[in-house]
Amino acid sequence: MKAFWLFLLRRSLSPVSLQDTSFAVFGLGDSSYVKFNYVSKMLFNRLKQLGGKPLLRRGDGNDQHPFGVYGDFYPWSAELWPKLQEFLPLGLQNVELPVKQRPNPQYELTFATNSDNISKNSSEFFPVSAKGEISSENPFWATLKVNQRITAVDWEQDVRHLTFDISSSDIQYSTGDVAYIQPSNPSDKVTQLLKLLNYNPNTIITKITERQKAAMTRIPLPITLQELFSEHLDFLGVPNRYFFELLSFFCTEPLQADRLLYLSSKEGYEELYDYSKKARRTYLDVIKDFSSASIPLEYIFDFFQPLKARPFSISSSQLAHPSEIHVSMVVVKYKSSINRLKQGLCSSWLSLLDSSAQPKVRLWVKKGTIRFPPPSVPVVMVGPGTGCAIFRAYLQHRAWCKSQGQEVGKAIFFFGCRHENSDFIYAEEWKDMIEKGVLSIFSVAFSRDQGKKVYVQDKIKEHGKEIFDIVTQQEGCFFISGRAEKMPQDVRKALINILMTQGEMAEEVAQKYLQIMEQKNRYMTETWA
Repeated sequence: MKAFWLFLLRRSLSPVSLQDTSFAVFGLGDSSYVKFNYVSKMLFNRLKQLGGKPLLRRGDGNDQHPFGVYGDFYPWSAELWPKLQEFLPLGLQNVELPVKQRPNPQYELTFATNSDNISKNSSEFFPVSAKGEISSENPFWATLKVNQRITAVDWEQDVRHLTFDISSSDIQYSTGDVAYIQPSNPSDKVTQLLKLLNYNPNTIITKITERQKAAMTRIPLPITLQELFSEHLDFLGVPNRYFFELLSFFCTEPLQADRLLYLSSKEGYEELYDYSKKARRTYLDVIKDFSSASIPLEYIFDFFQPLKARPFSISSSQLAHPSEIHVSMVVVKYKSSINRLKQGLCSSWLSLLDSSAQPKVRLWVKKGTIRFPPPSVPVVMVGPGTGCAIFRAYLQHRAWCKSQGQEVGKAIFFFGCRHENSDFIYAEEWKDMIEKGVLSIFSVAFSRDQGKKVYVQDKIKEHGKEIFDIVTQQEGCFFISGRAEKMPQDVRKALINILMTQGEMAEEVAQKYLQIMEQKNRYMTETWA
C-alpha cells in the first residue's frame, strides 16, 4: 500500500493519467479523532486529481456511529451495486445465491496429551521468525518494580504509576515513544471457557500447518490449551460479525443457528450492534448464550483472534531513568448498556500484580506520534488526566538537559482533572519542575472544584498573550495529549481564537497558520478513544 501511495504522489503523473478509470473508496475511521478518515480522504482526492471518475460519494465509516462502521457501509454499498451493474451487467438481480457452507479451518493442527511425554523445552515458534531486536515477535520480559495508586483511595478512578526494570535489555526509547504491554487472560476466565468448550486444558498442540495465508500471532510450540488461551488468544474482547456466522455452523439447535445467521446478516446488523458491541458482550458471553455450539479444536484459530498488546505512552525519560520505563495508567472499569460491570483486560491485570513479588511482564517499544523538539525550543503542552504522561517524560528530559548546562526554552503546561484532592496526579513533580525552572507556567483546571466547570481550554484562554508569543514570535511548538473526545477540538478552537484576538487574524488566516504549524510538526496531537 505504501508503494502504491508513493507512486500516486509522483509529480510526473499527468492529470489525465486515470481518465479511463472509475473508482470507489470507503474509509474506516473514528470521528472522535482529529484526522477522521484522513487516508481515505487523501486517496479519494488524489485519484480525482489524476482524472479518475468516482462511481459514487466517498464512504466514511465511523466507529462512533450507533451501528459502527456498518452504519454508513450498508447504505453506501447499496448505492455501489447499481453503479457496478452499469459496468458489469451480469444480471445479478436474477442470480440465486448459494446457501453458505461451512468453511474449512485455516490451519491444520497436530495434538497430543501430556501423557505422550512431549518435551516442553522446545524453542520452536509458529509462524517461524528469527529472534532479533526486541519487538512484538520478540518481547522483553521486564520486571514490574512499582505498582502504585496515585489517585485518592476513595476516588472513583484508579490511576496507577508503574515502573518496569529494563536494565538487562538493550531497549532504547525517546520522549514520546510508546510501550506495548502484552496482557494475560484471568485464570478463572480461562478455566470457564475451556469447561464451556469441553476442552482438556492439558491437551498439547505440537504442530501448526498453514493451509492458507492468514494473520497469526507468534506462538511457542509445543503449547497446552491452558497456556494458549491464557497468553495468546482473545476471548474477552467483543467478537466481530464473522464470529457469529461461523458459530452458526456448529450449533446443534436449529433456532440458535438461525439466530446467529440472522445476527451476522445485513438485515440483522442493527440487532447485532445492540446485542454485541453496545452491550460489550464478549466471545465468552456469546458462547454461554448459544450453549448448543461446539467448536472443534481444529477451528480455534478461526474463531479466536490473537490477544493484542495494549499501548501506553511512556511517562519517563531514559536520560533521567536509564534502566526504567514508567507508565501512567487508568484502570478501566465501566457499566455496559445492560448494566454489567466491564473491566479493561490489560489495566485490570496489571493493577492486580504484586510488585513486591517482582512479576515479569512482556513489553516492547515503538515510536509514538509526537516528536519533541530540542529543549531550547519553547513549547505549549496540553495534557489532562493521563494525557500528561508524555509531558512528564519530556519535562524530565528538559530537566536533565538543564542540569547538564544546556539551554532550556520557555515551557507552558496545562493540566486538567476533576478535583485537587482526588485525581491531581504527580502534583509534587509539577511543583518541582517549576522550582527548577523547567516549567515557566503551570496551569491546572480542576473541573469540579467550583460551581462552574472549568476545563483546559478555559485556562488556555487566560494565557493567550504568552501562547501567541510562543507559537508566532518564537516559532515554538504546541502539543495536545489525551482522550479523543471533545478536548482536542476545543483546545484547537481556543488556539485559533488566540491567533485571531492576539494577532488580529481573520479566522481563515488563523486556520491556515495552524495548518502550516501541523505541516512543520509544530502542532501535534496524541489522542486515544
